[in-house]
Amino acid sequence: MTDTNNSSDMASGRGTGSTGGGPFIPKSPNEALKPERVPEPPRRSKKARSQIVIFLNFLMTMVVLACVVGVAGFYYVITTYQRPGPLETNSHVIIRQGAGLVEIAQTLERNGIVSDARIFRYVTDTYLGDTKTLKAGEYEIKSGASMAKVLADIRAGKVVRRAITIPEGWTSAMVLDAVNAAPLLTGTATEPPEGAILPSTYDIQRG
Repeated sequence: MTDTNNSSDMASGRGTGSTGGGPFIPKSPNEALKPERVPEPPRRSKKARSQIVIFLNFLMTMVVLACVVGVAGFYYVITTYQRPGPLETNSHVIIRQGAGLVEIAQTLERNGIVSDARIFRYVTDTYLGDTKTLKAGEYEIKSGASMAKVLADIRAGKVVRRAITIPEGWTSAMVLDAVNAAPLLTGTATEPPEGAILPSTYDIQRG
């Protein structure tokens, strides 16, 4: 009777194991190396796929792109305005009387003093504000001078100073001839009264 009960219990245990979780069966090496299936990404909602949302996304992208381009352009302009210019040696440039900012910028670019007349004109125009007058004359521009330095010299009127000497004992007629013969001066002078011009060295500007 005992043998019957033990056999019954063993049979019952095998039956329970087979109907339960069952014994652990390890995977083969090939099965273990196979990647598990990745779940599919969630589908976009109909609202996200609507034309309005697509347009707003495009508009936002264009706004951000425009801001990036604007900042980069501003940085380039300011850097170009302040960095050393293309002039390799000291040079003289003449700003004629009555010349406007456009003409001055073109003159500087034509003489190789600034690299871009438009940048010089736009930044100078913004910097000067309502005071847009620049002083005419002959200027000596140092090699490598930046646009900012060129503007500062022209705005301050740092023109090249030259001299004409009137020796002692000259008559007014001799002074008149010397002034009219000076190659740096323009126009025609009239004879002053005798003794009106004292003998000395006088600073003059071209023109």
